[in-house]
Amino acid sequence: MKNYLYASVAACILCAATMPAHAQSNYNNVKGDTNTTSDMRYMNDQRPLEQTSSIERTETVNTIEPAAGRPDSDFDDFTGFYFGGDVGYGIGTADVGGLATSTDVGLDGANGSLLLGYGFEHNFSWLGGYAGIELAYEFSGQDGEAGGVDFEKDHAWNISFRPGLTMWQDTLGYAILGYSRAEYNGAGDDEDFNGFIAGAGAEFDTNTAFKTRIEYTYTNYGEEDLGATSFEPQENNVKLGFLFRF
Repeated sequence: MKNYLYASVAACILCAATMPAHAQSNYNNVKGDTNTTSDMRYMNDQRPLEQTSSIERTETVNTIEPAAGRPDSDFDDFTGFYFGGDVGYGIGTADVGGLATSTDVGLDGANGSLLLGYGFEHNFSWLGGYAGIELAYEFSGQDGEAGGVDFEKDHAWNISFRPGLTMWQDTLGYAILGYSRAEYNGAGDDEDFNGFIAGAGAEFDTNTAFKTRIEYTYTNYGEEDLGATSFEPQENNVKLGFLFRF
């Protein structure tokens, strides 16, 4: 009986000793499950934020559209008003009548012009259509002599229409069709002559507002009287020009 009592007391003591450890283990398991659930909830809460941020970045990128037109500078085309000048050399002749014998007189010399114009270009990728109009005032040093009489070209007003094509984004080729009113002096007289202009030219882009160009023109004037002579001039001109487009 005494032994049974001792065994019962020992069993009670063993149960009391093991109960806290078992309770602590269960508590830890429950706490661990709670922490896992909390971590899962935290991750779930964060994932939509990351997705939203990614979507926002994607939308931001998608709103950046490629630039329209040619990826060049602001001065790579030939549209707008311009002014400038040119220098050249003219080689001409004139039919002269009324002297002792009818003859031709050579009229050669340098010239220069001040000019103002407007041009419009419509681009088609690397090729574009162009139309322009230009007004120029020309100073001339062309002169010659025939039969002991001196003749010279003093100045001219020129207006021209310029249709053309732009090529390779930096070269403009164009035709020149126009009208000229020039003053010639000779035989003690001066007279205004009316003529037509035909020619061609090319203008080159420099990636700045400044442009350069080269031109050839042929001008044929009608016949007028200079003193006691009849005078009918014509000329060929080659010019180098410098422009500022704005």
